[in-house]
Amino acid sequence: MTSRSEQRSYLAGLLGQGIGPSLSPELHEREAARQGLRYTYKTVELAGSRLDRESLGGLLAHAVELGFDGLNVTHPVKQVMASVVDELAPEAAAIGAVNTVLVDGGRTRGHNTDVTGFATAVGNGLAGATSSGWSWWVRAGPARRWRTRSPGWECGSCESSTPTPAGRSGSPGRCGARASSS
Repeated sequence: MTSRSEQRSYLAGLLGQGIGPSLSPELHEREAARQGLRYTYKTVELAGSRLDRESLGGLLAHAVELGFDGLNVTHPVKQVMASVVDELAPEAAAIGAVNTVLVDGGRTRGHNTDVTGFATAVGNGLAGATSSGWSWWVRAGPARRWRTRSPGWECGSCESSTPTPAGRSGSPGRCGARASSS
């Protein structure tokens, strides 16, 4: 059995503005402890003057140098971060925004779990539900750009959270995330 002092530790964080009240550090660290992991989660409040590609690239390089294993990315830098990481996962490339950065071997890979997390949660939460005529309109930040076909789902840009009968036209720039019958 590995002793606590020999156990690998993990360093993660949250980048964004207005994140002071975030519960992420407590939630992440508590769950890691429950799983028996050594895990530290830090918030990094970004100054308004440090939101450009060059500044975020420098910040990300320093995070890699400091040994961060991963970062959550939030408002207002999800889209800029997509142009900063070394590699984009397909869902992040399709959306043009990153909310998760994984660090492996000194390289960074950007992911976006806004859409995949939503689709999974709705799919799991509505298991067995039929797609008989309902769409869900979802406000999902940059995920509103999602244009893909997931198994059992037809999705596109999203704007509000009001359930709407399938086939009903939304206002400009809206379309539904709808369980499909196929």
